[in-house]
Amino acid sequence: YVLALDPTFMYVRSSERFMLWKNISEGKFRGDLSAAVQSFGAVAVLVTDKYDDAYKLFAGNPAFREAFRNPYAVIFVPVQNKFASL
Repeated sequence: YVLALDPTFMYVRSSERFMLWKNISEGKFRGDLSAAVQSFGAVAVLVTDKYDDAYKLFAGNPAFREAFRNPYAVIFVPVQNKFASL
């Protein structure tokens, strides 16, 4: 997870990694989204209702599918992920 102060700590440790996270969160990332997500060691991506642009980024990418949805958030998993069938 990445929440609250974690982005600040991420920036201190690696501004490059922070910018990757920020661009994904803001829906501005252009490139191999699967590789970017894997670089964080994530097996799933939680997108809350406050991140419409990130939602559009994942929803429009054929390498990801929705594994769970409620009124507040969506969890995306890579299609080739073992959790993709959840």
